[in-house]
Amino acid sequence: MTLQVQQALVLQEKKGQLVLIDNWPKQKPAKGEILIQNVCVGLNPIDWKSIVYDFGVHSLPWINGRETAGYVVEIGEEVQGFKIGDRVFAPSTNYRDIRTSTFQTYSIAAAENVGLIPDFITFDQAAAIGVGLVTSGTAIYDSLKISMEPNSANSDKWILVWGGSSIVGIFTIQLAKYAGFKVAAVASMSNRQYLRSIGADIIFDRYDPVTSSQYAKTLGISYAIDCVGAETATYALQTLVPNGELVAIVKAPRQVPPGITVHSVLLKKFHEDLVYGNKLITFTSQLLHTKQIIPPRVEKLVGGLEKIPHGLDKLSSNLVSGRRIVVSLSE
Repeated sequence: MTLQVQQALVLQEKKGQLVLIDNWPKQKPAKGEILIQNVCVGLNPIDWKSIVYDFGVHSLPWINGRETAGYVVEIGEEVQGFKIGDRVFAPSTNYRDIRTSTFQTYSIAAAENVGLIPDFITFDQAAAIGVGLVTSGTAIYDSLKISMEPNSANSDKWILVWGGSSIVGIFTIQLAKYAGFKVAAVASMSNRQYLRSIGADIIFDRYDPVTSSQYAKTLGISYAIDCVGAETATYALQTLVPNGELVAIVKAPRQVPPGITVHSVLLKKFHEDLVYGNKLITFTSQLLHTKQIIPPRVEKLVGGLEKIPHGLDKLSSNLVSGRRIVVSLSE
C-alpha cells in the first residue's frame, strides 16, 4: 500500500525553525474521529512561545497549530452527526497528539470536539473561533460553575475581563453578556468601540492598571477573569467583592486575600472528558448559529503553510490586538 502524504510545517530541533515538509504522513481517522482538510488555520501565542521557551514540545519532529476550519473529508467508525463535505471548525487542545495539530494539510479531531460552521461565517472567521472560545467557555461554565443559560439574577452582577481585546477576552465578554451579567473590560482604548459593540458595558485602560482597578472596584465585581498574567491577575483580584472569584487563565497571583477563590482553567478537560467537550462545543455552536456570539475580527495571511512563520513573528512582536491572525491554506 502506498503511503499517503501531505504538507506539514515541522519543528525538527528544539528552538529551531519551522520547516515545510512535502511528504509528511497523512493520518486516517480512528473510531470516533474525523479527518479535516484544513482550509484556514488560526495562530495562537503558544504556537511561537512553545518554540522560543521550549515547552509543550513533547517529541521531535513536532507540529504546532491549535485551531482550524475546513472540510470533513473522512469519517471514522461510530461517528454521527457529520458527513463528507461538512464545513467545520475544530479546536485542538490535545497538545500531545500531533495528529490533531493544524499546521498541516489534514488534521484529526475527535467528533465530539468539532462544530459545524454556520453558512454566514467564512472559513477565515471560523479559524479564529477554536481555542479562545473553549478557554472562555471553560473559564465561565467549568471554573466558575455559571449556568450556560441566561439568568435574570445575574443582571445586577459584574464580571471583569482583564485583557478584553485578547481572543479569550472577546469571547468571555460575549458569553458573560449572554449569561446576563454586566461586563467591564480592561483593554487598549483603541479597541473600546469594538468591545462595546460585542457587549462590554464599560472599558478601562490597560495602560493605567492602578486607576483601572480602583474604578472597577467601585462597581462591585463578583467575578474576574484575567487573560494576561500574574501581575494583571493581582490587579483583578483587588477589584473583587468579599467572597469574589477570580479565574487566572495564564498565571495566578502570588498572594490571595482571605475569602477570595482563585481558579485555573482545565483546558484539557475539553478533549479528555468528551461528554463535557461535546456539551461545550454544541452549546457554543448554537450561539454562533443564532448570532448570540460572533467570531473575532481577523487578519488573513495568504500563501499556505509557509506563511505561518510570518504570522507568528507578528504575534511575538505584539503587533496584533483585538483580532486573530489566520492563514489561508487554499489561496
